[in-house]
Amino acid sequence: MNKSTYLDNAIVQEFVGWLAPLIDQPNSLIHSYTNLKPKYNWGCNSIYSAFENYRWGKKDFYETKEELDQLSYNLKKAIQKRDYITAKVCCKGILKWGNVDKKSNIDKIDELGDNLPNYLNEVIDRLDPETTNTNDMYEGIKMNSGFTKIYSLMINDFIIYDSRVGSALGLLVLNFCDSTGRTEIPKVIRFAYGNAQGKKTGPLNKRDPRRGSMTFPLLGRSDKDHIVHNVHANWILKEILSCSNSKLKNLREFEAALFMIGYNVECSR
Repeated sequence: MNKSTYLDNAIVQEFVGWLAPLIDQPNSLIHSYTNLKPKYNWGCNSIYSAFENYRWGKKDFYETKEELDQLSYNLKKAIQKRDYITAKVCCKGILKWGNVDKKSNIDKIDELGDNLPNYLNEVIDRLDPETTNTNDMYEGIKMNSGFTKIYSLMINDFIIYDSRVGSALGLLVLNFCDSTGRTEIPKVIRFAYGNAQGKKTGPLNKRDPRRGSMTFPLLGRSDKDHIVHNVHANWILKEILSCSNSKLKNLREFEAALFMIGYNVECSR
């Protein structure tokens, strides 16, 4: 499936039309929770207010953006120059920033060695949201909550799709289903969510956006599965922004709002 085919789907169009005017609307999404590390109470009353209340560690959105912009610039420059040493440093820096610098991710970067710039160039070509087709088997492309962060900083309009963003999308889809009288989640917008800090799938997982019999798949069943959800989210979120008069300027800001919403969605059950 390519971008135009996905966005031409009637259900996708209905979801876009439903969500676009709500992004800035006060009291359109009343959501709150207690963040544990560091501990603080967080809340929003709309998607836009979720963006305004973004926080990662001790930094707000703009401080975080400054750090990511530098990482993105350095990584793109290293790829262009085929500088695998700098590319490796940048990739590991991105993983550390996202707190996903686990051994398996680091090992994959090291394993690619001096082929890293060629690998990243191939990923750019194959995952470009404007030209990618989810009929591609995406063989050879590593994807998880760590690598989506790397790819998002080198590919235009490619969001970070991790457990938090997937959970937030699920919550919005459930609200859409409630608003339109649906009792089943349409497959085309049945976004996957991720496990939260080792919690199992199901009601004990604070990132599982299920509501009654309406459930979502678990993220990470395969690299391709994760890529497809990421690509669909890239397409649909950009379309929502293009149809909205929201104060959100771009996909990075939209992603930041979803990131904050998706930390804990169990309170919505």
